[in-house]
Amino acid sequence: ITAGTQTVQPSANTCYSVSATDNMNCPSPSVIQCIDLLPPLAVQGTINPQTICNGEPALLNAVANGGDQTYLFTWTDVNGTVANTSQTTVSPPGTNPATVQYIVTVNDECSPAASDTVEISFYPNPVAQFTVDKTFGCVPHTVTFTNQSTVSFPATLACSWDFGDGPPNLNVCNPSIPHTYSDAGFYDVQLTVVSS
Repeated sequence: ITAGTQTVQPSANTCYSVSATDNMNCPSPSVIQCIDLLPPLAVQGTINPQTICNGEPALLNAVANGGDQTYLFTWTDVNGTVANTSQTTVSPPGTNPATVQYIVTVNDECSPAASDTVEISFYPNPVAQFTVDKTFGCVPHTVTFTNQSTVSFPATLACSWDFGDGPPNLNVCNPSIPHTYSDAGFYDVQLTVVSS
């Protein structure tokens, strides 16, 4: 090999011995140069919690290893960059069965970029619905409310009834709920359901 720069691409830690011979065939002492390779850059993304209700927060976290450890993180979704940190909180809109994906990419000063993808799922939205057997009558008036609220499996429902005549509210999801009104009047009844 003639004098000048030589390019090598070792795939593992390698030591090279270099010596020169002049035109009189006299060798120079050898010089050893070792090249140590950094481990490949890698990243793992996590999300907590993995399943949320529409608009609730979730924590994205990325852990990198390998490379020269001068990590630059970028979180993106379909709309572009979300954050340039290893950890960020997101509150994506969405409904079941939709999912939202986030991609974390890590770069350093040396290695090819590495990426990982995490996915948020959404709990099914519950549907609050009920019927009433009698909408008018004499005091005391007992009305039976039939809970027809639904939510997709595997979620379950938590119910809260406000019968419009003051506290306390009733926190049950029974199919049939009797309630007695002691005073004459018009009552707005509200059923709130939450999936879990």
